[in-house]
Amino acid sequence: MAIQIRLEKMAYGLRFGGKKYDASQDTWEPIDGLSYSYECIKEFVQSGYRDSILPLPGSVDLICGGPPCQGVSGFNRFRKPDDPLTDEKNKQLVVFMDIVKYLRPKYVLMENVVDILKFADGFLGHYALSRLVSMNYQARLGMMVAGCYGLPQFRMRAFIWGALPSMVLPKFPLPTHDVIKRGLVPNAFLRCLVAYEETANKYLKKALVLEDAISDLQEVQNNQPNDVMEYGSDPKTEFQRYIRLSSKGVTREL
Repeated sequence: MAIQIRLEKMAYGLRFGGKKYDASQDTWEPIDGLSYSYECIKEFVQSGYRDSILPLPGSVDLICGGPPCQGVSGFNRFRKPDDPLTDEKNKQLVVFMDIVKYLRPKYVLMENVVDILKFADGFLGHYALSRLVSMNYQARLGMMVAGCYGLPQFRMRAFIWGALPSMVLPKFPLPTHDVIKRGLVPNAFLRCLVAYEETANKYLKKALVLEDAISDLQEVQNNQPNDVMEYGSDPKTEFQRYIRLSSKGVTREL
């Protein structure tokens, strides 16, 4: 049975989600409750296997996650550029790769801020790629800009694909929209930016701006008493029409 593992950013633990049970059975354990209790850890793992909540090596199709970025973020004044892995804030990247090593999924997808490629000469980006390669995974790094795919913001992020040698390594989707450039691209990884070749024939939709997203919202006055307000007009842009769709409508659009 195929299982997908989702590793979510949480302040105090990892949450495992799979196809074998519904949301009512989701479980995660605060790290403070497990750190000094070997019996508690043993019981958690044993019950997880008994209830088929925890997957077995080789039974996982995809591990997808984004280890927390506080250790490399430019907003962190106490980063450790000399040895980033001594920073506790960066340890979940190691944990992420250790889980990949143990479960041996067919595919791995990791997301992070581009600071992972800029901070300390891209040390942690190199670390993530080298861990995958050392585990005999194919690996591909790409920097993708959210605005290039129809969102009214720039928002660049780094993505790393990994695939077993027997699988086809996925490609990154090419941009669909033009974008208003913001921020700097890490020069050392410039060739990893997901974009068209300069000589390629391409058709890109126009860049979206903030007006495309919020021009249909009512003006909020001081001391506004309502937590929820109805739209004041019909959608004025294609983006507004799309984000008003229900989840079923979005599925049909896709």
